[in-house]
Amino acid sequence: MNWFTVQIEYSYRCWCKSITNNKIFFNFFIFILFHHRRRIICWLKSYLINWTFTWHWNNRTITGSTS
Repeated sequence: MNWFTVQIEYSYRCWCKSITNNKIFFNFFIFILFHHRRRIICWLKSYLINWTFTWHWNNRTITGSTS
């Protein structure tokens, strides 16, 4: 048992406890996700497209400059 696993176990226990304590908050969070799922999906899509485009562009410029 090293420090890292202890930390993970501790945070996991806290997380479980907080979820059981905050059922209302959890349900509210699910409701928001469900209610705005289309907007969230749109945002995620645009974010992913931007990220991949930027990554490809950077990759191309890096390989282009070296050769």
